[in-house]
Order: sequence, then C-alpha cells, then structure tokens
Amino acid sequence: MGRTSHAKEKLIEGTRELLHLRGYRDVGVNELCERAGVKKGSFYYFFDSKKDLSLAAVNALWEDYRNALEAIFTAEKPHLARLEDFLLAGYRDQCRMQTEYGRLPGCPFGNLALEMGGQDETLRLRLSKIFETVERYLERELRLGIEAGEIEPIDAGAVARALLAYQEGCFLSARTRNDPDLLKSLLQQGIRLVVTDAPRS
Repeated sequence: MGRTSHAKEKLIEGTRELLHLRGYRDVGVNELCERAGVKKGSFYYFFDSKKDLSLAAVNALWEDYRNALEAIFTAEKPHLARLEDFLLAGYRDQCRMQTEYGRLPGCPFGNLALEMGGQDETLRLRLSKIFETVERYLERELRLGIEAGEIEPIDAGAVARALLAYQEGCFLSARTRNDPDLLKSLLQQGIRLVVTDAPRS
C-alpha cells in the first residue's frame, strides 16, 4: 500500500523546490527522499535515477507555468497589456519566493540550463523545448497585436526570442544582486523591445 500512496508526488514536489533553490548537482537522492518524507526504496520504485526524477520535476514546473501563460494570454486585455503582464508576472513570483525563502531564486528553467545545458543532453533538449514553446506564445501574441493595430509591423519571431532572452537576463541579474526592485525596473523596460527597438518586418 505504501507504494500506491502519494510518495511519487511528494518526491516530485520536493525536487521542484530543491532544483529551483539549490540546483541539480547540490542535491542528492538521500536529501530528496528526506525532503519528500519517503524511503529510498520508494524513490527507486518510481524513478531509475536522480535525472529521471529531475525531468519529472521540470515537467511539473512546466505544467504550472504553461497554465499561467494560458491565463495571461487569454485575459480580456489589449495585447500589449498581456505582454506586460507576462514580463511582470515573473517579478511577482520572484517577490513571493523572496518572502518565503529570503532570496530571489531566478528562473528554474534558466538556472538548470546554465548548470546542466552542457552536461546532460536529455535535460538540455527538454529545456530547449520549453523555451521554444514560450517563444511561440510570445510570437502569437505579437502577431495578434500587429493584426489589432496595437503594435507596429515587426519581425514577431525575432522579437519573441529577444523578449524571452531579455527576461532570462533580468532574472539572472536580479538574482545575483538579490534585488526585486532591479528586476521590476528591468522588466518594465522590456516592452520597449516591442514598441521601439524591435526589428521591422
């Protein structure tokens, strides 16, 4: 009966948190089991390795993030306002985590890409797919904004890539300084990429 309990979900949930706060290399199987409150045997019942559990945690993080993106990009708002909400949602989430953990943890996907992108091809490919999907959300919103006349004609694909890269850079800079005000200021400037500095189509 123990193995049909919530042990798998507890392992994934605990790993989500530790990956975000500490990274991949700094956390071992024993600590993951302790955080989840499960025995090591349960870990190996559900997962072959720490990498397999980490991939499950990344997928769980992505499901939550994708739901947040759907909420942002289906809201009854102008398209530029949706893009601003996309950028500032990251600021609000980082502030919440700073209150809870005492520091800005940055983007979990970006952190893991920096740490493991050159070390593990499976993780790199999964993270690349996540970033590509976010870019598609942004590109679609930009195209809708152009069609609605809210945004001047631009290369929507190039700007989507630039916006995502800019946001990731903002997370890294603010994480280094542990400064949420810096993050907010930088993200608020991000919309200039759309309305003034974007390459024209």
